[in-house]
Amino acid sequence: MGEVPQVASENIKAPETAPSDKRVSGRTEQLNLKASREFKKRLKIIAAEEGCLMIEVIEKALECYNKHRK
Repeated sequence: MGEVPQVASENIKAPETAPSDKRVSGRTEQLNLKASREFKKRLKIIAAEEGCLMIEVIEKALECYNKHRK
């Protein structure tokens, strides 16, 4: 095992970023929910195909839902 760091890294002060492209996400709230294995798999596939985060797929789906609901 290595030595224990004595000084915190500068990145601890940085804003949270989207890991894939380093954009500032602006997302500050934690969202925990249960989903079926199949739903999660489909969500991950769509996000990978679109090159975005799973939360971005959910946000787009919510926008679409709001546009089409009565």
